[in-house]
Amino acid sequence: MKNYDYKQVTQSIEQRQFTIPLLLSCLGNLEPRISKAAYFKAKFKNAGEAFNGCYSYELNELIGYRKLITDKVVTNSKYSREFIKDTIKYMDKADILSNKLTDEIITLLVNDDYILA
Repeated sequence: MKNYDYKQVTQSIEQRQFTIPLLLSCLGNLEPRISKAAYFKAKFKNAGEAFNGCYSYELNELIGYRKLITDKVVTNSKYSREFIKDTIKYMDKADILSNKLTDEIITLLVNDDYILA
């Protein structure tokens, strides 16, 4: 993987051109966020739907984003889902994008406003 420079990633976002390693870095960012949302959902499962519903919503939303990015990587590269899981599992923390950058990339992916380079 590659250590990303903030300037380089913001430039990619402005140009709406993403690479497969950049998307894998986004997946690396999503995994701990999904784990945290699942933890809070389980922790507050008896607290009532009004309180626990936000964690369920966030968990489902993050899982949907993970599926979206994984599907894009699988269809546009030679990588299998198992390879992607292993890559994310052993990813260096320096290679993972920030939440802000990941959210910006996800917004462009959801709106289908990007080019895969």
